[in-house]
Amino acid sequence: MLTLATRRAEVTQRLHVAMQSRRSVESGRHRLIGWLLLAITGFVAGAEVAWSWRPRSPLSLAEGETPHVERMGSAREQFCFAALEDSEPAWLSVSLYFPASESTRNAYYARRARQRLVELYRDEGRDQEALELYQQLAGLARRRGGFPAVFAGIDSLQPGS
Repeated sequence: MLTLATRRAEVTQRLHVAMQSRRSVESGRHRLIGWLLLAITGFVAGAEVAWSWRPRSPLSLAEGETPHVERMGSAREQFCFAALEDSEPAWLSVSLYFPASESTRNAYYARRARQRLVELYRDEGRDQEALELYQQLAGLARRRGGFPAVFAGIDSLQPGS
């Protein structure tokens, strides 16, 4: 009997040692996972702080500020410059610097610039602005005649399409 009781105690002790070593392995894994999560959290927080404190790009404009577009010698040259730039301020500069009321040539290039501005708005997904400008141009064409208001794919701007 004594040997049976001794054997049971021995087996129980081995089981206890095995369970303790398994717990230490599991706790080591838990610590490792904890440290990894802490490192990842620190990295993400540091990246967020760095991103929020980054310096402003020297090429970016303040809110509401429009870039200065150089004035060319004629409406045609301004239009050609705008075609190279292909930006909203460049297209707007044609009618700003060379008002349509000054000459028929200015009126021609101002309308052409607005037509290209419609295309730019459409390409940028600014459909409402494109539609409003297109409707202004279509009204001008009907009133004055002689200026074709033809826009490829303008039907895609119509509401419900």
